[in-house]
Amino acid sequence: MSDAGTPALPGRWGRIRGETRHIYQLRDYFGLPLDLSLTIG
Repeated sequence: MSDAGTPALPGRWGRIRGETRHIYQLRDYFGLPLDLSLTIG
């Protein structure tokens, strides 16, 4: 099995996705606009 065929993401991309998801959770929790959340994040 080669790494090219695995659905798992590299550590860096996984961390970026995690941070992005955290930003969205904060946006939903505080009810902030998307652009404001991205600016804060």
